[in-house]
Amino acid sequence: MLLILQRWHEIKKRLKGRIDLSMAVALNDIKAQLASLLYAGFVRDTPAQWLQEYPRYLKAIEQRLEKLPSQVQQDRVWTIELTGYVDKLKSADAVPLDVGRVPRVVVCPAARY
Repeated sequence: MLLILQRWHEIKKRLKGRIDLSMAVALNDIKAQLASLLYAGFVRDTPAQWLQEYPRYLKAIEQRLEKLPSQVQQDRVWTIELTGYVDKLKSADAVPLDVGRVPRVVVCPAARY
């Protein structure tokens, strides 16, 4: 858990201060990812098997931040593409199925980078 909180803190520090407007879309996406991963009660709400994956998710976000200055345009394309998939997952989660409830899905788009 300490590693998760340390990485989260380091990422939050990198997101503070002046930003290049060309990176604003990606930085807002990263902030949204962090908010969906680490929120009040996330330890209670997240199964242990998924908490074990959090360091990997946060490392992917760190790598995305490192590559962002040289890949702003490509990052925007990937973000738009993945947003479509996330929207489909969210809408599927809202529609009950005959066989039962679809579990809540947390997607970390940064894992693609």
